[in-house]
Amino acid sequence: MAAPRGLGRGLGRSQPTTVVPGAEVARGEAWLRRQPASEYTIQIASFAQPERAGQLIARGHWERPIVSVPVLVEGAVRDSVLYGAFPDLRSAREAATRLARASEGKKGWIRGFRTLQSLAAPVSLRR
Repeated sequence: MAAPRGLGRGLGRSQPTTVVPGAEVARGEAWLRRQPASEYTIQIASFAQPERAGQLIARGHWERPIVSVPVLVEGAVRDSVLYGAFPDLRSAREAATRLARASEGKKGWIRGFRTLQSLAAPVSLRR
């Protein structure tokens, strides 16, 4: 997935960009844990190799917080790249549509924080 360039305003709440390379997953996990379980984010990618998540984050010009978080999927640890925090499903859908226009039609998956918080990989299972 090509990283979006110059995503326009209006992608949810106005917040400064927070770039968290894959090597700094602790910060990504802290960000994930701070989000209200009832809110949403956009998962723009999932990688078996954590360095790929960091590369995607580094390539973009993001206007929302973007983090890499290790999650447990079918017994395997994958690094999910999460973009933004949105108070409701409608806001997340609107942001996903704008994200698709800025990134070759790939809008990602809207995910609830409750689900992602439950999937965060335990430290003992990480690479």
